[in-house]
Amino acid sequence: MTNQQISEKFNIPTSTVAEWSNPNHNKHTIYLYLLNSSEKQVDQTINKKHRLLPILNRNIADKEYTLYEIKEAFTCKDTRNATWRQKAIWSKFFKECDVEDLEDLIQHHGVSTKRVKRIYLELPERAFSGVNNVWDKRFHIKDKVTITKAPRGVGKSSRPFPTLLAKVVQDRVNENI
Repeated sequence: MTNQQISEKFNIPTSTVAEWSNPNHNKHTIYLYLLNSSEKQVDQTINKKHRLLPILNRNIADKEYTLYEIKEAFTCKDTRNATWRQKAIWSKFFKECDVEDLEDLIQHHGVSTKRVKRIYLELPERAFSGVNNVWDKRFHIKDKVTITKAPRGVGKSSRPFPTLLAKVVQDRVNENI
């Protein structure tokens, strides 16, 4: 964009835009961004509606999520120490958002695709067919994870525990003796 286009688009006096062009001015980076952007890109950015907030805040009565909180959830280093709100954001994102929302998250919020993929691979929701059909394709994941039906009788008191569970229970019983 030119200085004149910046001035007209944002209703800023041309003298102010000229001041921003000075490398020592604290708005010089904004000036460079606008100068190197096309008018179409700027229009798309201005008119872009964030779908993330309405989708993730749907059916929440108490404290709603903020864009900052969403960005923090997807940029956290260790997913094992994540808060329950971060886990809820991940779960809702992969269940209710689509690939366009992921692109928005990457482009406008500085989240890396690798980080989102790593979070996705660790989620239990990945086993749901509705989730993994979309996201496995997007992340080019070949191995499918699905929920299998429990064998008949599992959960009934007359049936024995599965082997691993029986071992854990026996170990706990032996510790207490």
